[in-house]
Amino acid sequence: MGAIYQAMANIKSKLLPAIVATASITCVGCASSASYMPYMNIWPVNYTEDDIRDFHLETESGKNLALIGYDVQRFSKGGSSSPACCASLPGVGANLRVIWRTGDKYAQESEWQTHSSTTRIKGATSKDPDTGIHLIVRFFSNEKVEAEYIVRSDDIHSPVNPRVDLLLRGERAMRNPGD
Repeated sequence: MGAIYQAMANIKSKLLPAIVATASITCVGCASSASYMPYMNIWPVNYTEDDIRDFHLETESGKNLALIGYDVQRFSKGGSSSPACCASLPGVGANLRVIWRTGDKYAQESEWQTHSSTTRIKGATSKDPDTGIHLIVRFFSNEKVEAEYIVRSDDIHSPVNPRVDLLLRGERAMRNPGD
């Protein structure tokens, strides 16, 4: 499994400048008329006491969506990380497989544990070209995950959208699956 992550990291480091340039143009609207959303940021939020070393997303059929997120802090340490950029993702209602690895940051990679869960993407999108969209991936205990599109008109930290997790605003507030 480590070889897959290393290969993805190598690809990401070489393609990131082109992806970011495309995302900065495309994500102005992030509206979709197809079954896939344009490139966007993914915000991970961790409601467990496990350190998530890395994660990636796949379609239900197993197609890797070429995105890796790293170092999602445990809940008691803030429960979030920098957004993972950028991926073209299935639309609302599609199933998304999330694969993540947990382990102490000082442990050898061979000691990390691999987890996976499939969830149906919920939330809302917009056809308004001035609206941005992010995907929030929430990690819960018992290997439960949620994926939700969040529409924003200015900034993901804006208090306007009550669906944005308080952890992303620096406030420690527990959330349960389905909230």
